[in-house]
Amino acid sequence: MLIKRLFFAAQQFLTLIGAFLFVLSFVAPFGFARDRESSGRVPASFTAAAADPPSPTATLGGTVVDEHDAVIPDASVSVIDNGGSLKQQATTGDDGCFTISLIAPGNYKLAVRRQGFVTAEVRDVVLKVNDQLKLRIQLSVGDIGESVTVEAEQAIVKTPTPVATTINRQLAENLPTNLRSIQTLLSLTPGLVMTTSMHSEQGQLSVNGQRANANYFMVDGVSANIGVAASPALGQSGAGSLPGLSVYGGTNNLFAADAMQELKIQTSSYAPEFGRMPGAQVSITTRPGGNQFRATLFEHFRHHALGANDWFANRDNLRKTPFSHHNFGGILSGPVIREQTFYFFSYEGVRSRQPRTTTVDVPSMDARSIAPASVRHLLNAFPVPNGGDTVGGLAKFSAGYTDSSKLNAASLRVDHKTGAGLTLFARYNYAPSHSVRRGADGGGSLNSLLSTSFITQTLTAGVTQVITAGFINDVRINYSRTVGRTGFELDDFGGSIVPTDLMLFPSFATRQDSVYSFKLGGATAFSVGRDVDNLQRQVNLVDQLTIVAGAHQVKLGVDFRRLSPIYGQRRFNQAVNFDGVAGALTGIASSVSILTQDRVASIFNNFSAYAQDTWNVVPRLTVTYGLRFEINPAPSGRDGQELFTVQGVDDPAKMSLAPPGTPLYRTTFDNFAPRVGVAYQLHQSRSMETILRAGFGIFYDLGAGPVANSASYFPHVRRKILSNVAYPLDAASIEPRPFNRDLPFGTIRAFDPDFTLPLTAQWNVGVEQSLGAKQNLSASYVGAAGRRLFRSEVFFNPNPNFSQVFVATNRAASDYRALQLQYQCRFAKNLQALSSYVWSHSTDISSNDSSYNFPSGISDPRVDWGPSDFDVRHSLTAAASYNIPVASGVATRHAMLRNWSVDAIFSARTARPVDVFASRDTGFGPFNSRPDVVAGVPLYANSTLEPGSRVINRFAFVLPTTERQGTLRRNSFRGFPFSQLDVALRRQFTLTEQSGIQLRIEFFNVLNRPNFGDPVGDLGSGLFGRSTSMLGRSLG
Repeated sequence: MLIKRLFFAAQQFLTLIGAFLFVLSFVAPFGFARDRESSGRVPASFTAAAADPPSPTATLGGTVVDEHDAVIPDASVSVIDNGGSLKQQATTGDDGCFTISLIAPGNYKLAVRRQGFVTAEVRDVVLKVNDQLKLRIQLSVGDIGESVTVEAEQAIVKTPTPVATTINRQLAENLPTNLRSIQTLLSLTPGLVMTTSMHSEQGQLSVNGQRANANYFMVDGVSANIGVAASPALGQSGAGSLPGLSVYGGTNNLFAADAMQELKIQTSSYAPEFGRMPGAQVSITTRPGGNQFRATLFEHFRHHALGANDWFANRDNLRKTPFSHHNFGGILSGPVIREQTFYFFSYEGVRSRQPRTTTVDVPSMDARSIAPASVRHLLNAFPVPNGGDTVGGLAKFSAGYTDSSKLNAASLRVDHKTGAGLTLFARYNYAPSHSVRRGADGGGSLNSLLSTSFITQTLTAGVTQVITAGFINDVRINYSRTVGRTGFELDDFGGSIVPTDLMLFPSFATRQDSVYSFKLGGATAFSVGRDVDNLQRQVNLVDQLTIVAGAHQVKLGVDFRRLSPIYGQRRFNQAVNFDGVAGALTGIASSVSILTQDRVASIFNNFSAYAQDTWNVVPRLTVTYGLRFEINPAPSGRDGQELFTVQGVDDPAKMSLAPPGTPLYRTTFDNFAPRVGVAYQLHQSRSMETILRAGFGIFYDLGAGPVANSASYFPHVRRKILSNVAYPLDAASIEPRPFNRDLPFGTIRAFDPDFTLPLTAQWNVGVEQSLGAKQNLSASYVGAAGRRLFRSEVFFNPNPNFSQVFVATNRAASDYRALQLQYQCRFAKNLQALSSYVWSHSTDISSNDSSYNFPSGISDPRVDWGPSDFDVRHSLTAAASYNIPVASGVATRHAMLRNWSVDAIFSARTARPVDVFASRDTGFGPFNSRPDVVAGVPLYANSTLEPGSRVINRFAFVLPTTERQGTLRRNSFRGFPFSQLDVALRRQFTLTEQSGIQLRIEFFNVLNRPNFGDPVGDLGSGLFGRSTSMLGRSLG
C-alpha cells in the first residue's frame, strides 16, 4: 500500500512539473498557437533569403589528442557550415574534451587549432536530428598555419548503435510514396512486415517477429500512440499501443510529409532511453523555421485514365472504375524575430476517390424467391447476384466501385532560442479526416456504406537547456486528443432494395442514435445507423538529463504518460443473426442481441525511468549499458464508473463478481530491463573501417492488450440474447435491459491471478564495413524470444452468473531469428540509395492479443505453435534517388537536359501464412478450430480463373467429431508472393534566384504485376481458398 501511495504521489508531482513547464513554454516571448498507376506532382517553392533553424538540434563532442594519444587542453574547435560561416566554437578542457550543443542538423567542417600543432580540418561531419556525435581528433606537431584534412569517418568514435534505418528529408521527399505517408518508407526497414489491419487488430506492421500492436511511435520526442478505435470496442488503442492515424491508415494527420525533418526506425535497440514497448521505435522529428522566408505549394494528382484496370475487374468483365486523387498543400516558414524566434506552418489536404473491385457472397435469387415475408426484405437488401451460386443458398456478386475520403491537416511550429543556452518550441496540429467505404463492415454487403471520421489534435512543447558544456536537460510535454466516429448507411447499389427505418428500428430508436445489424453467417452482413463516438486523450511528460564527462556520456530520464479514453454511448443496438440462408428461410433467428451502452471513461498510466552510460573504454572500444524500469498499473474507471472483474478464475464453475474497486490485475514493481551494447573497431583503414557490434536487452510490453474493452462490458453494457426466436421480435422482447448490477452479469473481463507484464529478450550481432567515405554495408544476426506473452481465452457460460468471461493469460510465446543485410549510400556521385535483404523465420503460439482462444484447460496452447501470421521468409527492398548528370557543354546547348532526376523503390517478399479454420461449437462455445487433413486428397486445385491459377481445395479437409483441434497445423498454407517497382521522374526548374518549380510523374507498380490478397481461410465461406481482392485492399 505504501509503494502504491508513493507511486501516486510521484505521478502527481510529475504532472505538476509538466504543467509548470507547459505554461513556461507559452509565456516565453515567442508567440503561441491556438486551440499501374501513375500520378503527377507539381510543387513550387519560393525563398526569400540561408536557413539557420534553432531546433531540432544535435550535439557534437570529442577529445583532442597528440600523436602519442596525450590529451591537448586549450585547443580551439570551430564548427563551420558549407557556406563557410562560423556557427559555434568551443575550447577543450584540461582533459582534452569539448562539447558543442544545439547545432542544427546538417553537413559541417570542424577546424581544430592549437599553438604548436598543425591545424586539423575534419570534413563532411554529418549531424542528424538528436545526434550526439563523438570525435577523436589527433593533432600533429607543426606550425598552426599549416593544415591537414581528416575525413569524418576516421575521426568519429564508433559507438554501439541499434539495428536501425534513418531516412532524411531529402530522400523522403524524392522517393515515390503512395498517398505521401511514411508507410512506404517504413517498408524499407529490414525485418518489417506489413500486416492485415482490422477493427480488432489495427496494427499495420510487425518488426522482428513482434506483434503489430507492439510498436511505439514518437513525434518530436513524445508519444504518438494516441490511436482511437472507431468501432464498438476501444480494443488495443484504448491502452495506447497504436499510433493515431487518419482514415487512410496513414500518418498525414500527425504531420505533413513536407513537415518531416527526419524519420528513424529502430528495430533492435539496446539503449535504455528507448523501448517502452518491444516492437519498432519509430521516431519522427518535424521541421522548424529558419532565418529566411520560405514558401512551398504542391499539387499531387492521380486519375483513372493513368491507371490499369483491376485484375478481378478484368476477369469478371467489369469496366475500369473511375477514380481520382488530389493531394495538395504547402508550407510557410520564416523568422518572427531574426536569429531568435521562428515559425513553420504546414497544410495538407486530400480529396480521394479510390477504385475497388471485390467479390462477396449474397443470397441467391432462388433463396429470395422462397423466403418468408418476415425476412424477404432483408435478403432483398443485398445486391442482386451477378455470378454463379456458391454454397448454402449463396451466390457471387462482383463489382467495381470507388471509396471516397478527405483529409485536412494543418500544423504550426514556433521555435525560440535565447543567448543563455535555452531553446523552446511548441507545435500544434489539427487534422480531421473522413471516409466512406463500401463493404467495410467485416467484408459485408457492398451496398453497406461505412462512414468513418477521425479528428486528431496534438499540442507539444519542449525546453532544452545547456546548463553547462557537459550538462544538457531536455523536457517535452504533450497533450493529444483523438476522436473516432462511425455510422452505417444502405443504398441501392447492385440492384438492392433498401428497407425503410420502420422495417428495421423500433419506435423509440432511429438511425441517428441507434444501429441495426443483420448477418447470415460469415461475412454476408449489413448494418444501418450511428455506431460509435469514441475519444482518446493523452498527457505525456518526458525529461532527459545528458551529462558528458570525459569518456562517458550519461543519460538519465523519466517518461510519464496518462491516457483517458472514453467509450461513447450507444443507445440501442439490435444484431440479428441467422444460421445461414437456410436459417433465414425458416424465419427463426439463431440469435438476436439487444444492447444498450453507457458512456464510460477510464484511465491508463505508464511510467518509465532509465539510466544509461556510453563509455569510450579505449579508442577502438565503446560500450553502452544501462537499466530501464517500467510500471504499468491496471486501468481504472473514472467519474464513478468502475471497471469490474471476477475472482475465482481457476475454477470457472465458481467464478464470482469481484468487489467493486478490485484492480483488473496486480501491479508489478520488479520490471527492470537491463540493456548492453558493444562496438569494436576491427580495422581503421581510411574509409574502409570495419566495426563489430553486438547488443542484448530485455523489453517489457504494456500488458494491457484489449483490456480497454472492459468499458464495454458489465455493467456498462446491458445485453440480452434471444436464441432460436421468431423474427421480427415482439414489442416486449425488443425492449433493452435497464441499468442494474444484479445477476446475471453478462460479459466481463478478468486476468489470471499470476499475470505479469509480457517481456521479450532481444539480441543482435553484426558487422559494418565502410566502402569509402559515403557507403557502408552491414550484416546482422537478429534474434528475439517473447515469453509470457498476452493470450486471451474465453469461457462461454462458465456458470449461471456469466455469459462470457474473457481471461488474459501469459500463456503465449514467440521466437524470431533473422539474417539482415543492409547497404547505404549517402550522396555519392549524385546517388543516394538504401537497400536490404532479410532471411527470417518467426514462430509463435498466438500472433495477437485480440483474438480469443480455447481455455488452456480445454486445449493446450502449445498445439497452436506454428509460423506467425507475419512469418515472411525472404524479403528484399531497394530505394534509390539519382540526379542524372549532364556534361556542362551539352547542358549549355540543350537546356531541356538539365536538372533531371529519377527515383525508385523496389519491394519483393515471399508469401505470408494462411490459416485454415472453421467456426464450430463443441460444447464450450463457438471457436475457430482447425480441421483434419483428408489423406490422399490434393491440398490445392487448379483453376485458371482464380488468382495464381489455384485455390485451396475445400475437399482436402474434414472437421473433427471430437473436442479437439484438427491434425492441420496452424498457418500451414501460404498466400501469394509480392513484388512491385515504383518509379518517379522529376525535373527542377529555376524561375528566379529565389523561386522554382518541380514537375514530377510517378509510376506505381510500373510493371503492372498483380499482387493478390491472401486466400480466404474460413471453411464456412463460399469463397474459401480464393483470393477475393488485390493485396492493398486486403490489408485494410
